[in-house]
Amino acid sequence: RLRPRVAQCTERAVRVHYPLKVASVLKILGRPQDALAHSAESVALAKAWYGSEAAPTLFLERNNAMLLVRVGRVVEGIAILMQLVRTQVRVLGVQHPETRNAIRSLREAAAALPRVPEDEPAALFDV
Repeated sequence: RLRPRVAQCTERAVRVHYPLKVASVLKILGRPQDALAHSAESVALAKAWYGSEAAPTLFLERNNAMLLVRVGRVVEGIAILMQLVRTQVRVLGVQHPETRNAIRSLREAAAALPRVPEDEPAALFDV
């Protein structure tokens, strides 16, 4: 009775994490844009199987958001990270290591936003 359940859990873990491993290899090879589809697939599978607030899902979502930042989709990555931090604070608490990691990732992503020179605020309204 236990073995089919163990086999089912193992299959889920492999199916969820395989796209993540492919994404990791593609990132190492300098192909973050190609890695993005695999990372997103991993997040979608984790949400479907574990739920949107489960630890594996939250971990994969943070990785996916940082990958978005890496490929230049900074605002999209920040939006995901902000929601992720809110969820982790509610579910895990502000002192949890994974919540701290998400906050650190949010700071890194915010640092990737383009800066407007202080002496040229009119550049925002340049027509």
